[in-house]
Amino acid sequence: MTRFSVISDEQRQLRIDIEQAATLDDISLVLERLARQFSFTTFSVFSMPVDEERSLSACILLTNCPSEFFERYDALGYATLMPILQKLREVFHPVPWCLGDVEDGFDPQALIEFRQLLDEFNISAGLHFPVHFAVGSGRIVSFGGHQPKLMGPRIEELNRLVIEVVGRLVTLQAQKTGGPLDFTALERYCLRQLARGLEAGAISSELRLRGKTVQYLLASIRRKLQASSPSEAVAKAIRLGIIS
Repeated sequence: MTRFSVISDEQRQLRIDIEQAATLDDISLVLERLARQFSFTTFSVFSMPVDEERSLSACILLTNCPSEFFERYDALGYATLMPILQKLREVFHPVPWCLGDVEDGFDPQALIEFRQLLDEFNISAGLHFPVHFAVGSGRIVSFGGHQPKLMGPRIEELNRLVIEVVGRLVTLQAQKTGGPLDFTALERYCLRQLARGLEAGAISSELRLRGKTVQYLLASIRRKLQASSPSEAVAKAIRLGIIS
């Protein structure tokens, strides 16, 4: 029982720290704690690479990996060849990976060098979390290490926290530029489904996300729009031109 209380306290404090984060350094500290809590050693936040992007280094926003890792990664040409990057442009749900998932399509020597690179930095598996925006580049939040594949509930737990972290990054950017708060593509999708009359359970099934994650997204939407109900959120979103 004590173990679950401690975890609950950690989650509560993490959410407080995310909400109160005022700088990118604060966000990095939160991501460092998330990595440790879920038994990973590395974290990175990237702008979503476009099709012609040939450098993963150019997409990095935050990371605890040394620059040498990405320089060597780019030298192997993986930024343009990895099929998982194309998948991350198309899905909303977390994508786990292990070394065996990224071996196809590479010559034997490049694969040997890639294995050596991951081994030197103690990475053999990880999780990618794509976060899409309606306008502009999305984000990928990635964790790596020797963590075996997490079970569904733990992945969704981490996914909810990642969504909160990215949401805070968007808020900080809006405060810096003086622009309005943005809505992610996932939030806009949920709004459109609400406008169609779908409830949280149906939206969860369409997105292949757990109900708790969708409930978090709907709560985030209501908070941004200062709406007390889904119907009020939809009405305000239509009035503001967020959805049509």
